[in-house]
Amino acid sequence: MQVIVLGGMGRVGKTDVADWIVDAAKEDGMNPVRLSFADPLKKQAAADAGYGDDWRKYKAEKPEDYRQVCQDLGASRRAEDPDYWVNLWKMQLADMAKAELEATNEDGIWEETVVVVDDCRYPNEVEAARKFEALTMFVYAGGREIPESEAAWRAHESEEMSQRIEGGDLDGSEYFDWALVNSGSVSDLEDKLEKRRDYLTGLAPHRFGNVCKCGECATFRYDIQNTELIESIEAALDTLLDDEDLTDEQKDIIEAEFDEMIEDLKNGDIEVDDFFGKYWKGDKDEHDDDADDSSA
Repeated sequence: MQVIVLGGMGRVGKTDVADWIVDAAKEDGMNPVRLSFADPLKKQAAADAGYGDDWRKYKAEKPEDYRQVCQDLGASRRAEDPDYWVNLWKMQLADMAKAELEATNEDGIWEETVVVVDDCRYPNEVEAARKFEALTMFVYAGGREIPESEAAWRAHESEEMSQRIEGGDLDGSEYFDWALVNSGSVSDLEDKLEKRRDYLTGLAPHRFGNVCKCGECATFRYDIQNTELIESIEAALDTLLDDEDLTDEQKDIIEAEFDEMIEDLKNGDIEVDDFFGKYWKGDKDEHDDDADDSSA
C-alpha cells in the first residue's frame, strides 16, 4: 500500500492534485482510495447534527454551520488529546492495509492500493504520515491570488502551519518531502504532475529507500522556480568574483556567461528544466550511477 499526503493552504489546489493522482493511479492499474485526516471529524460532526455519517449532506444543506461545528469539535478534542483525530485516521489506514492483502478487482486481480490524502494541516499529521512511509507534498500558491484569501476561516489554527510554510516562516522541507508550486494554469499544473507521475504512483524505483540529495533531485522534488535559481546563480557569481585565484580576464568571462544565463532566466527563454531535467526525464540509469558515486 502506498500513501500520498498533500498539504497547503485552503483552496490552493490540493484537491486538483489529488484528483489527478487518483486518475493516474487508475490508469497505471492501481486501486486509488481517498482518505481524509478529517474524515473521522466530519462523520462525528454529522452524527451530532442528526445526519448520521452523511457529512456531505450536512455540508450541502448547512455549510456555515457545518464548518463552525467541525472547527469547534476538532479543537475541543485536540485540547483533550492532540492526537485524538490522528489516531482515528491511523486506525482507518491500518485497517485498509490489512484489507488490501485479500482485495482483488472485479476480474479477480490484486491491485495495489494508493491512499491519497489532501488535507494535511497539522505537524502531528505529518508525523503520522511518515509512520506509513508516505510521500508527503506541499502545494504552494507561489504568489498566485487564491480564492477567499481574506475569509475569516483562514484565521483558524488549522491554517497556521500551511500559511507559515507558504510565507517562509517555516521550512517546508522539514515537514514535506516534495513541493509543487501551483502558480500557473491548470495545464501548467498537469504538466508538472505528469513529469512526476512515476514518483507519485511509485513506479520509479528510486523513489523508495535513501533519497538522493543531489542538486538535480532536490530541484525536482521541491519544484525550484526560476527566481530561486537566479538567486543561487547570483550568489555563486559573487563567490567566484571574490576568488583571488582567478585572473581578471577569467572573471570577466565568468561574469559575462552568468549574466547571460540570468537574463535568459528572467526573460523566460530558459527554465529550471533546462538545467536539471535529464535525470527526471528518463535518464534514470545515469542518475542511479551518479547517486551511487555520490554516496561512496
